[in-house]
Amino acid sequence: METTRISRASRSAPRHALRAWPEIERRLGGPGTRALFLDFDGTLAPLRPRPREVRCPVRVKRLLKRLAQRHDLRVCVISGRRSHNLQELIDVAGIQYLGAYGAESDNCPPALSFRARQALTKAKGDLTAQLRSVPGIWVEDKGLGVAVHCRAARSPEVLRAAQVLRRVLARARGALRLIAGAKVWEVVPRELAGKGAAVRAAMNKLPPGTPAVYVGDDAADEAAFAALACGITVRVGSPLKTRARYFLRSPAEVVQFLARFEEGLE
Repeated sequence: METTRISRASRSAPRHALRAWPEIERRLGGPGTRALFLDFDGTLAPLRPRPREVRCPVRVKRLLKRLAQRHDLRVCVISGRRSHNLQELIDVAGIQYLGAYGAESDNCPPALSFRARQALTKAKGDLTAQLRSVPGIWVEDKGLGVAVHCRAARSPEVLRAAQVLRRVLARARGALRLIAGAKVWEVVPRELAGKGAAVRAAMNKLPPGTPAVYVGDDAADEAAFAALACGITVRVGSPLKTRARYFLRSPAEVVQFLARFEEGLE
């Protein structure tokens, strides 16, 4: 299991990526292959109350299309969404879409053990039954996981949902794990290694020393920041308690960063 705990003693405060651009540009190096890893929700697209309401901005699609056409750049979008959903939302050829926190590559779902499938099915049923009547809480079946959304809930309801989640995870006896996001928890099989493992696997297919950039906005991205300890890692949102070297305040600043990145490749 990947850990996302952060030691204050082992990190320095991240710098704003746009202000630190001269340093980032130097770290990208000269001509040669580069890798660009991007989260989707909260990074490329603003968060919305419901995942189905999220849309990829037209400007982002245009930027990604130009970047994906470059022969010296590998572009990967890695998300808790399923890979087919990412393809539908972004609709840009030449990008590698890694869904289910990196476990699903371009619509090829991972093989789960019987124990994991059984535990996940039980968790989905229990969470739906126990939380369906809790105000502001709703449960989303994501196929390879189950998400509990609490964006519209008050503190007592969030606490109640957290208690239910703890009981469900305890009954799974280690077959499942919890991923915390922005106003959402997701229960997934422990066999899904996570974004850190996915990034390491992708980098192993590239020439040694390939400069890598990773931009993400929540706790699930911290394992990828750790995996790319020597890379250019950017946290979107609060710069507190992150392994990332840099930060951006919002998806709007991510667009500015990608535009600057594109210029730097010329």
